[in-house]
Amino acid sequence: MNNLKAIRRAFGATQDEVAYAIGVTRVTIAKWEGEFSHPTAANLKKMAIFYGIDVEYFYERPLDAETKQLLAANAETLRATQRADAAKQREIDELAVLMAPVTFADASAQYQLSLKLLTARAEEATLGELRTMVALHRKMGLVLYSLLEQREAEAEEAAENKGIPLFDLLEED
Repeated sequence: MNNLKAIRRAFGATQDEVAYAIGVTRVTIAKWEGEFSHPTAANLKKMAIFYGIDVEYFYERPLDAETKQLLAANAETLRATQRADAAKQREIDELAVLMAPVTFADASAQYQLSLKLLTARAEEATLGELRTMVALHRKMGLVLYSLLEQREAEAEEAAENKGIPLFDLLEED
């Protein structure tokens, strides 16, 4: 008895998806399903993990309704995980685009435009949304102010030291 194709179909996967998941080719899956060859014990274990069932179902045990329901449930869990992973990857990709080399002038222009848009649309915002944006704006302002103070202090120190590098000052003592 060869349940490989029935299991794959109950799971709702293509031969390509199964092949990719366990590290073989689609042709290999087709050969196993067509009984032209048999998977190794290691590949049977990989498929069992992929499908979330016991190895015995592939050749030794018949597929019953309960097992088919389990396969469908396992498939839905896998797909939900894949959707969540895809959403996370999109967020990472979007952040990478945002963090791509951008000049301060470009970032400043975009920030100013965003502030203008937010202000223009503020009437549409809920009270909670407005509070969130004001809090975010304050925090960003504090970060920028802190950077400004640091840079001004560095500029004053450089002027006092007449541009002498710090390491040179330390070596003179």
